[in-house]
Amino acid sequence: MGLTNYPSTYSLIAQDNRAGLIGVITQSKYLAIGSLIHFFNEKVGLVVVQGKPEEKIATGIFNAYQCGYSPREAIRKVEELDQFSDYRQIAFLPISEKGSIFTGEKLKEVKVGVVRPSCISIGNFLKNKDVIYSIIEEFETNIRIDKFSNTLLNSLKMGLKQGGEKRGQQSAAIKIWKKQDQGYSKIMDLRVDDSEYAIEDLEELIKKYYLYMTPGNLKDSIENNGETHDLIERILTNASAKYADLGEKMTLKNLYRIENLESRWVSDTFIDREAFNFLKSKFL
Repeated sequence: MGLTNYPSTYSLIAQDNRAGLIGVITQSKYLAIGSLIHFFNEKVGLVVVQGKPEEKIATGIFNAYQCGYSPREAIRKVEELDQFSDYRQIAFLPISEKGSIFTGEKLKEVKVGVVRPSCISIGNFLKNKDVIYSIIEEFETNIRIDKFSNTLLNSLKMGLKQGGEKRGQQSAAIKIWKKQDQGYSKIMDLRVDDSEYAIEDLEELIKKYYLYMTPGNLKDSIENNGETHDLIERILTNASAKYADLGEKMTLKNLYRIENLESRWVSDTFIDREAFNFLKSKFL
């Protein structure tokens, strides 16, 4: 009979009601944790099931909450019928309401959870309790200062700085939903599934997300002349060699399309600074 391995994990679940955002960020010494523990219902909120993750636990909590149970009561109703409750750690953050948590008795120490009006952090098999407390403090201090995604990331990094999980890193994930006219839409879903530097790699993915998804800005663009023009010509020459099999003339517009930078296009005479820096780093 094989050994049982329940994923040791720590997470931050949070929302910014003024911006209509709700999201979660997680790190674990477990393969592809982002595929296992996050469950969202646009009419209810966000549930994270750590330790022994199963979707039916989140579904039960959503159903109980919709039947009129409070967040704490919804978790308790599911936990009372759950034969594996000792091995689970649960966080439930309803939309626009303070959430609740549950931590099973048989999860590995240090295990802790903190609930605040707009955020929850839970973790198990941690170096110390400060991992979770520092995550909460970082989020509450900076939620109105930085982008929601960056605040989630920097909060998780603060937890890592305090020791993180005892076994180190293997995977990390961030997911964010935004309220739209017809409900919530997922606007970010990024994962690092297997890396000793999962949080650092996730940070690079978030930077790439904003590179590709943010429109170009004329105010933060560089005029395509002089030294800049010479550098662009070198970029196009090197790109032409790299993508020779495509069989098309390498213009700046074509290179933008190849590199998925269409949203960054400004004009023929100005180049977006972020796109320019990316192209320099890749081709020069």
